[in-house]
Amino acid sequence: MKKILLLSIAGMFLASTAYADFDIGTWRYKKAITGLPEVPAVGFVKVNLDREASMNAKTDLSDIRVIANSSTETAFQMVVENESVRTEYRPSTLSDLSSKGGETMFVLDLAGEGVLHDNLSIISGSKNFKRAVAVYAADTHLPMSDAKWRLLTDKGNIYNFYDEVSGFNAGSGEVSYPPNTSRYLKVVIKKGEGTDVAVTDAHVLRLSRQYAKENQLQMNASVAHNLVHKTSEIVLDLGGGGIPTHRITLATGDTKNFSRRAVIEESSDAKTWSAIGDGYVFSLVTPLFSGQELSIPYRESQSRYLRVIIMDEDDMPVTWNEKVRIDGVVRAVVFQPTAGNVYALYYGNARAHAPQYDLARYFQYVESTGLSHAMLAAQEENQGFLAPAAPKVALSDRQPNILNGVLVLLVAVVTFLLISYLKKLKHTPRG
Repeated sequence: MKKILLLSIAGMFLASTAYADFDIGTWRYKKAITGLPEVPAVGFVKVNLDREASMNAKTDLSDIRVIANSSTETAFQMVVENESVRTEYRPSTLSDLSSKGGETMFVLDLAGEGVLHDNLSIISGSKNFKRAVAVYAADTHLPMSDAKWRLLTDKGNIYNFYDEVSGFNAGSGEVSYPPNTSRYLKVVIKKGEGTDVAVTDAHVLRLSRQYAKENQLQMNASVAHNLVHKTSEIVLDLGGGGIPTHRITLATGDTKNFSRRAVIEESSDAKTWSAIGDGYVFSLVTPLFSGQELSIPYRESQSRYLRVIIMDEDDMPVTWNEKVRIDGVVRAVVFQPTAGNVYALYYGNARAHAPQYDLARYFQYVESTGLSHAMLAAQEENQGFLAPAAPKVALSDRQPNILNGVLVLLVAVVTFLLISYLKKLKHTPRG
């Protein structure tokens, strides 16, 4: 069965049926599921989790439940629509590699026409450069200067940043262009910033990309400049943990011509921080190179606080805007509704465990194209919620002085008995 979307299991739910752990009084929050179609396509509907549900549910979402008519647990599958890329290499031969006036150019021969390609990967061992790249196409082998080469793109950018002190190395040699079936490609790496680009190889590819479904949050951050460490620090409070994020995009207003290393850190309390990613941010407008990159990806985080540390070194700090954008992959629940039922999403139970449904066993065979979408209403307090009783505290914890007093008394008694025994032993006749 053809599947267009790649649905990956987020909760690692096992395949069996278990409704025994649902007690409506132990779930604190609920959201009505609205917009259910009368006749859902392929029998299933999908509901995206919003920020509020993500924050108030457990971090691993194991307390999420879909409930019909305020009483009946309904089987569902938690899914994450991640980005997926299928890479198909196209055999090619590099020739006519040359450099002149700061430009580097070469030809790639795919040894045949009619094969679709749309991406180029340029391999180079050069460090610290930024270059614009143009790609041309032809059906026959032409001289480099021939006007019959057809321009596919002149918007490509390749770059590399290397720090000898820290050993940090980051860059990109990828250039995309419109889908093409021509046999020959001419690649021109234009004059630019930094060292000359020594091309060692190049690959032609066809990328079939399924983009992730993402939530985008525009939020305010605090910006500070640390003159001692020569850094700029951008701190973001998401308002609570549990919100999955994996990329931050900064903004600078009209600031131009800078290139800075950046480190991303996460924290649950804004006191203890751990690194989750790094990269470079730059914005350049020069006669040789123009381009910018203000987005920094990092491994997915669900922490409440994020911090971006910009390494200013001896340069003037960049004027960063307080408004930033955070991207995160959407989590969704997929279930099969029954006509006439009213459904709600329940969450907020710290003692809940991930449910186990038969649906997980056959979900891979569910046709994932054309799923109908439903929505979540505003968050409500579950009126039937009963706060769990406080755990019993031992007497020794409630009254620690009692335990200390008992220990002192026992030591005194043992000491008295030991002294009495030694005196008696001393006055006992030998033999």
